[in-house]
Amino acid sequence: MHFDLRMPLIRTRRAPFRAIALRTMRGSWLSLIGTGLALTLAVMLIASMGLTLAATFKAPATKPERLAHAPVVVRPDGLLRVETQHAVKAAELPEPVGLPEHVVVRVRQVADVVEDRSFPVRLGNQVEEFTGHGWGSATLAPYTLRSGHPPRDGGEIVVSSDIGRIGQHRIVYFGATEKRYTIVGLVGRSTFESPVFFADSEAARISPRIDALAAFGPVEPIEKAVDTKSTFHSKKAAQPQGEELGSPTGMGIQVLTGDKRALAEPRSAETKNALVSINALIGTAGGVSAFTAIFVVASTFTFAVSQRRREFALLRSIGASKRNIKNMLRLEAAVLALFAGVLGCVAAVAAAGQLEQWLIDLELAPPWFHVKFELWPLIAAMSVGVLISQCGVWVAARQASKTQPIEALREATIEKKVMNRARWIIGATIGIGTLGVLAYSVIAVDGHSTGRKQTTVLALLLILAAILLLPALMNRTLRIIEPLARKTLLTKLAHKNAHTMMRRTASTAAPVMVTIALATAFLGAVYSKDAASTTEVRNQLRADYVVEPNHGLGLAPSIGDKLNNAGLSYYAPSDTRVFHVEEGTALLSSPALAVNAQSLSTSTHLRVKEGSLGALNDNTIIVDEEWGIHVGEKVRVWRADGTAHTLRVAAVVKQSLNSTQVFVTPANGGTRLPERGFIHGSKADIARALEGESIRIISLDAWVDQLAQNRHHNSSKYLLVVLGITLIYLGLGIVNTLTMSTARRKSEFAGLRLSGLTRGLTVTNICAEAVLVISSGTFLGILAASVGLLSLWLTLALIVGVTPLVLPWVLLSGVAGACLLIGVFATCLTTLVGMRGRPITLLASRS
Repeated sequence: MHFDLRMPLIRTRRAPFRAIALRTMRGSWLSLIGTGLALTLAVMLIASMGLTLAATFKAPATKPERLAHAPVVVRPDGLLRVETQHAVKAAELPEPVGLPEHVVVRVRQVADVVEDRSFPVRLGNQVEEFTGHGWGSATLAPYTLRSGHPPRDGGEIVVSSDIGRIGQHRIVYFGATEKRYTIVGLVGRSTFESPVFFADSEAARISPRIDALAAFGPVEPIEKAVDTKSTFHSKKAAQPQGEELGSPTGMGIQVLTGDKRALAEPRSAETKNALVSINALIGTAGGVSAFTAIFVVASTFTFAVSQRRREFALLRSIGASKRNIKNMLRLEAAVLALFAGVLGCVAAVAAAGQLEQWLIDLELAPPWFHVKFELWPLIAAMSVGVLISQCGVWVAARQASKTQPIEALREATIEKKVMNRARWIIGATIGIGTLGVLAYSVIAVDGHSTGRKQTTVLALLLILAAILLLPALMNRTLRIIEPLARKTLLTKLAHKNAHTMMRRTASTAAPVMVTIALATAFLGAVYSKDAASTTEVRNQLRADYVVEPNHGLGLAPSIGDKLNNAGLSYYAPSDTRVFHVEEGTALLSSPALAVNAQSLSTSTHLRVKEGSLGALNDNTIIVDEEWGIHVGEKVRVWRADGTAHTLRVAAVVKQSLNSTQVFVTPANGGTRLPERGFIHGSKADIARALEGESIRIISLDAWVDQLAQNRHHNSSKYLLVVLGITLIYLGLGIVNTLTMSTARRKSEFAGLRLSGLTRGLTVTNICAEAVLVISSGTFLGILAASVGLLSLWLTLALIVGVTPLVLPWVLLSGVAGACLLIGVFATCLTTLVGMRGRPITLLASRS
């Protein structure tokens, strides 16, 4: 045997093994291209998600528009502050709260002020929602009259020039009431709102609260008069003696100048809500993408290193230590990660722009949403790329360096052991632990396995366990599939190849399994939960028809009176929120329904755990079991406008899939009117009782079907963002892995050719093996996802009743077909390229 004496570095203690690492990188270009591509795409995926996520952390800088000519704006900050055991907690109130009278009086004493009132209105048969103001605040934008005159009495309005013309009579809906007005003036169109201006006295009658003050004077006296460090009580709240928690409560006052005046405009709240929604969506999509990126990179590194075992055996035989092998592979991974990180970050800037446009096109982001260039997401993505490359190569390097040189040479051709003890222990621990959590969620029936976040985490954990145990699972799956295959020479050969090289088989099947498992788990979980939620709504309502307003902002109380007089059962809940302190430490906000106590018990089928629905009144509340309290206990709550009240628990109902079930009477609800009402009776009787009302009547079944369609549409857009990019990336991972595995089999192709197989039969044999491996990965992916879906189905059955699992088989078949198609195509193309040249030359080619 001849040793190259130009490489004494192997035989010295201080040998610079970095030189060998760089030389071997030139000889292993195929593995480097595969791992480099996986790393580049991973960094691009993580960085583009990071750039998009960073755009949601800070609202875009905006200039004040409607209050542009107000030098100083005084307004409530809209926050409820509650003292808990450890600190004062704050939460944003869902309903606007006006300035207290004493603040208005103090500001008037030091500056000239203009009162600003804003309230929603509907104009005639317009579907669009308008914003009502007093004419006195028109100069703050400013709005200028193009024609006509300002409103002078309670029957006149001014609108924008594209809405109407002077002299027209229009019905204006505000709240549950309506009134006919005459258009007496026109102003120019606005890009930030659709205004309707009333006389100041009429605006004060419609909306008594003062939303903000435009102050014209020095800032310092105004701040001193307002005393921004203190808080005010919106209303005097009932509080039991000796109760300390929840006191004091109040809201602060803001004095805004400069660009901060934009915080007092409605667009500020809309911007904040939009950014929160995008943040939640991209956060979930980014988490799933990061998981798949880490898996693909680690799997690719492991597979690439396993293909170079003969190389490591030769290095060990000429004196390389285990540490030398590990350091060499780590250096290769670090160099590769740096190059791939730079390329991935450059590509991520363009990808983030495409993602931004995609979100806007899907109406998941507003048109103003913009992803800006920031450095920290790119640095974070590069760091993650280096980290996952080191983690991925660490496992492979440890396995490659453990064996003795002779054993490594023997295992380079025949793989005897692909599952080590650590893999068994970690995979089994994650799998059993996840199954235990799923079993607990079913037994406890607390619904933790039905939320999207919980479903996502548990699905990823099950997939991770399946990845770790994949070689053992693939071995058994191939044995199950073997009797089903047609007994031909090619299929037998393909099956033996897959069995013999189990490490290669598991590596090529892994991205397929993850792709199918993710698609099955997410699609099945989201669509099944949506279907169960729709079924629950249908089962809870004891009604035949639904009435909704045609033009108004809600259903007027008079509708309920007319239906009750006609002897028809009527249930019209209005959405609101209540706040309460949990265990003395956390201020929680819960969605609630303000309902009539009698209609709640007669028009719904709620599952009562304890207490009675009929006991609901202005001094009681109905909560669900998640609150952890019992009938008869007293709980201090804050209404949607921040006012506090202590209520006794009248009943505890079982958990709902749709939302937290909390019920209060309209006296403890907000100012929002019911958007729909549910009626038990015939359509003719309903139409007769509501003759003259501006409402539409639809059947309950039609309304529930429309609700299901809306949910399905929203869920489809959610899944498209969460899964779309990830599945594309996994598809590239499938191509990459199959190309790497097939391209290094040139000598095998030559052996098959020399044994008598034609070029076409050789390609058919290799493609048959690819079909076998992809089919096995598909089967294992469905199996891994089915475990989680079974737990979800049992939980839904216990909460709602037996409902079918909804699996979009067309989409899942498309995903499986795409995996098979791209896998076979990549294998076929790589095999044809690998067979170029004479078989005897390929057989003698250097590894």
